[in-house]
Amino acid sequence: MLVVQQAAAAGAKAKASTLQGAGDTWHKHSTQLSSLVSRIVSHLKSQGLFDQFRRDCLADVDTKPAYQNLRQRVDNFVSNHLATHTWSPHLNKNQLRNNIRQQVLNLLSLFPFKSYK
Repeated sequence: MLVVQQAAAAGAKAKASTLQGAGDTWHKHSTQLSSLVSRIVSHLKSQGLFDQFRRDCLADVDTKPAYQNLRQRVDNFVSNHLATHTWSPHLNKNQLRNNIRQQVLNLLSLFPFKSYK
């Protein structure tokens, strides 16, 4: 909790210096704030809270019909795309992966997404 209070105080100082137009002071506080944010993130990670937050968010997204539909479309597209390639030891997997990624992004840009709540 002390880390969060320190972040709030540093944020208030940085905001005040910005309003005063002090460029050098802003840079100093910006650097301090960046350092403090890094410390907060490290603290959250060390306590396992960051991973827990990520798991909770993903668990929520996984239950949404829009996500399930999107995942099924992408899985089918990737499976069909890979079925057209013959594996060999000389196959450039990174190039193939990037090609699939670009094609999936192009395909998804054609479909409007509905918001399911």
